[in-house]
Amino acid sequence: MTQTSRPQGCTDSRTAGVRAPFARAHIARLRARAVARLTQRDPGFLRGFTADFPFADEVAARRTTDIANTFLSGYNVLAAGAGVAEVRARAAEVPRYFRPFFFEGAAMGFGPLTMRTGGDLRAFEDFARHLSPATLYQNYVGLGWWLGTFYRGRPGRVARVVAGLDARYRLLCYEGIGFRQGFMSAGRRIRATDIRRGDVPATHLWYQGYGRSLWFVHMGDAAGASRSILRVPAAYRGDSFSGLGTGVAFSWLDRAEDYRRFHRAVPADFRPEFEQGMAFGWEARQLADRELFDEHIGRLPEPLVRVVDARVAEVERVRDDLAGEGGHDDFYNDWRRRVVRLRRAEVPMYTH
Repeated sequence: MTQTSRPQGCTDSRTAGVRAPFARAHIARLRARAVARLTQRDPGFLRGFTADFPFADEVAARRTTDIANTFLSGYNVLAAGAGVAEVRARAAEVPRYFRPFFFEGAAMGFGPLTMRTGGDLRAFEDFARHLSPATLYQNYVGLGWWLGTFYRGRPGRVARVVAGLDARYRLLCYEGIGFRQGFMSAGRRIRATDIRRGDVPATHLWYQGYGRSLWFVHMGDAAGASRSILRVPAAYRGDSFSGLGTGVAFSWLDRAEDYRRFHRAVPADFRPEFEQGMAFGWEARQLADRELFDEHIGRLPEPLVRVVDARVAEVERVRDDLAGEGGHDDFYNDWRRRVVRLRRAEVPMYTH
């Protein structure tokens, strides 16, 4: 079963071009069974993956579990065939802090939804913009989860889907694939998968996602996550520390006073990438819910609040500068690299 066109099926031999009723029903049953196999409705499914995660403590363990279950809930709602209004209604029942993860899961659910309806993955961006434009980045990450699941081991198929997306953000699908591999293996799978040979830009994003997954595996323990990242091929360690920073900033926003000790746990040589990742995570959180973001960041000392605001503004300014320049075929990586250079040229957020 492909996801680029409707199944052709059989036609009634008595009338050219007319599908036999039996064939239509048979195809519908096959599609329903395929979707059912790919839709996991029981949150207990995740316990098999998280049981051995080396969390810092029970509070941290609950944070990963809450996020994962929220993600899975969003996935199940859309994969089961819910419309936009129903997905939004279900999302409104989720605590605001976790709501972006619900929409990220729903973005993954767009894959099985197209299988259920005979739709087309090329409609993803229009659908995501209509459903939840505020979770722009998470939408692409969620689609990446689906691509890494359905097209696992078929990098050419993944690349064809990704190539049709917005050039600024499409590589985030590989971030989702890398996160999925790291999360589902408790960080043990460190070799990039589902990427065409020689696709270095995609590989950088894969390792960003892998690094972000290590925060969820080691939730609350940035030192443990950092030790795992040092096993990554040297050329991609900076990407993984960037992902770690994004995970910390986005998921630990309500405990922002801990940012300092997490920053201290990162090797000094990689703190610019970590800070770049944090800035990207803050910008994403602010886009998802500005009021909630301001509420939590506002609890930091005023000098740090000013730093965070300046870092978010910097991320947006660099993005807009790159878009204005044009000619950036590797837009997302260029965006990250330019922000990393700025971080290296200035005083760190924390001097400890």
